[in-house]
Amino acid sequence: MCGASLVEEAAPEEDVRRGLPGWVSALIVIVLALAILAAGGFGLYTLLTAEPEHVPPTLAPTNTPTATPSPTSATPTQIPIIAPTPTPIPPRVHQVQEDETLIVIAVVYDTTVEAILALNSDVDPELLQVGQLLLIPTATPSDFTIHVVVPGDT
Repeated sequence: MCGASLVEEAAPEEDVRRGLPGWVSALIVIVLALAILAAGGFGLYTLLTAEPEHVPPTLAPTNTPTATPSPTSATPTQIPIIAPTPTPIPPRVHQVQEDETLIVIAVVYDTTVEAILALNSDVDPELLQVGQLLLIPTATPSDFTIHVVVPGDT
């Protein structure tokens, strides 16, 4: 015991790995990844190509139809003739020229000063300006002859 230690020294522990080589582990990971991708792809393919399930529509119950009485008269009924409603004619526009008054403009368009003022409520007859635009009433529909074509006209 000459200078020997009383405590046994433990041998250094070696890291002993007992497993598969690295290339085998990588191969297993790749095979598992391919299996997962194949299963997911097959599931997606199955969903996209599946025929939709046919569900017949549910019909609501309806009332039993009843007979509609038909007219018993042998004479035909007259078809009502619809009279056309006249389309309103839009007013004309006049641009005031130098030395024109409302009276002159009314005479040119065969109308009245009152009718021109009725369409132009914001116009002061005493303050007409050159270039000012005025609405002029159009001729009344009574000035025209309207003929409605009926069956038999040529």
